[in-house]
Amino acid sequence: MSFVYIFKNDCLDGWIKIGKTERDDVKKRLKELNKSTALPYSFRCYATYEVDDAKNVEEHIHGLIDAIDGSLRSREECKGGGTRTREFFKMEPETAYLVFSHVANLRGDPQKLIEYEPTEEEAKIESIVTDRRLRNTTFKSLGIPQGSKIAFLYDKKIVATVADDKNQVEYEGNTSSVSDLALRLLVKEKGWNNTSGVNGWNYFTINGIVLKELRDDLGVVVVQADPEVCGTTETENEASEVEKSAGK
Repeated sequence: MSFVYIFKNDCLDGWIKIGKTERDDVKKRLKELNKSTALPYSFRCYATYEVDDAKNVEEHIHGLIDAIDGSLRSREECKGGGTRTREFFKMEPETAYLVFSHVANLRGDPQKLIEYEPTEEEAKIESIVTDRRLRNTTFKSLGIPQGSKIAFLYDKKIVATVADDKNQVEYEGNTSSVSDLALRLLVKEKGWNNTSGVNGWNYFTINGIVLKELRDDLGVVVVQADPEVCGTTETENEASEVEKSAGK
């Protein structure tokens, strides 16, 4: 048993880690990453995909993202020449989940893709960091006109209609904020705890794009690194000061 995973850290604004572990316990991998004291908040597991060939699946997922937009992956230009490629991507975890979902459906085992509800403490941290970014988000600011259709992230058959220029949507004859509807659907469809606060912009898509993604300025991080710590790609067992400073 092995896993390909999506890890997120709320202080790494807009960045996620897509990696793998050949072990049968993703928590052990997460614990390793969180040993670093270089970041104020810990990584959390957003989703896992259980497969028999994690290395192969991880490489193909990385390859798909690189083929769509190679600038989304974190790369370090080394002073001595060459580039160090890492497992961090400038994309929202919800968008990465959609990529995983397509891969899982193509492989015929979507039931092995699991998205995890944040704990109460994780949800609190997420609201502190993320909600500040999205506080002034409206349908108008996203360029989405009233009457547009938006789909629930985890089931595209669940569709709501944008009801105003701010944050109101209509679903099954009822009007509510996009966040209130997201919470109701997460409780009903995913079994989430109804006390968990959620930001609705994370859980709906339009034309296959997560609403929150529309606000993000996608790009690539290019930093100068010591050539002595540069290689080609990172591995699960790497340990370096550069790695620690990135929170890996």
